[in-house]
Amino acid sequence: DAMLRSRNYTGNQSDPRIGFVLMDLSMPVMGGCEATELIRQHGIDVPIMALTAAAIEEGRDRAIDAGATLYKTKPILRDTLHSILTE
Repeated sequence: DAMLRSRNYTGNQSDPRIGFVLMDLSMPVMGGCEATELIRQHGIDVPIMALTAAAIEEGRDRAIDAGATLYKTKPILRDTLHSILTE
């Protein structure tokens, strides 16, 4: 399982140190939608913001269907990110 082999996985699905995920939808080994689905399949209910450079409606729908909480296009402005994180 890719998530379990990740060097960032703590082994604790309710780890309080993980409060928000910025998920790039275009990653080289595993796509962001697939990674988001795996996170959700493991019962992890952390907010996930899907990020992409391609602003297409199908991509948004796919990310939300995979379990993303938010969908934003890159680049994302610092003030916008700060606003999202402090809501």
